[in-house]
Amino acid sequence: MNMDRKWKNVLNWPLFKTLIDVDELHKLEQEYGTFRIEAATIPMNDAEFQHWHDAVAIKRKRRGEVALLIENNKRQILLHTKSFYPNGVYRIPTGGIHFGESVLAALEREMYEETGFDVLSKKLIALTLYQFTNSKSRVGFPSYLFRVTTTMTSPSPQDPGERITDFGWIDVSELEGVIDRLQNLNEAWNEWGKMRAVPHRLALEYSRQANE
Repeated sequence: MNMDRKWKNVLNWPLFKTLIDVDELHKLEQEYGTFRIEAATIPMNDAEFQHWHDAVAIKRKRRGEVALLIENNKRQILLHTKSFYPNGVYRIPTGGIHFGESVLAALEREMYEETGFDVLSKKLIALTLYQFTNSKSRVGFPSYLFRVTTTMTSPSPQDPGERITDFGWIDVSELEGVIDRLQNLNEAWNEWGKMRAVPHRLALEYSRQANE
């Protein structure tokens, strides 16, 4: 883990202190090796900021999320869309980590709830430290990006509450188009799109490095 002094300080910020278990990070590093740590600041309008602030700090629904780079045996990546997304917008699955739940338990649960897939193998490739900001405040939100492999090819959501309406497998090279689409959504979805573009960029960079 690239945890130099700068990152040690970041992980001790009040924004992340109750969200990240440093001992858990060390265990993840022992299990999966070095992973990337990325910082991303996302300015938000007041309504969008309040949504994340309430989920993390007030209602304490989640202490972060897992992002799933799901690959089949053809090295294709699984994307999904939901009933309320803008037309044509697909992305990799993500799911919240509950307070009191481990990162790996959240991964297994979200993989099953969103796809019905079994996990063949998994590897932590990046941790994004989001800072969501508005004119008055900020909230931290960690996102753990895993590469997950499966032999299954036909996803079947197990949780109707996810409101997933479609899936699609794409080649790694097509991630560039996904990133571009997410980064250029209309005003109502612009901040969400910029946030959601981050793990796709990290996944693309990881895949390119792995193939060098």
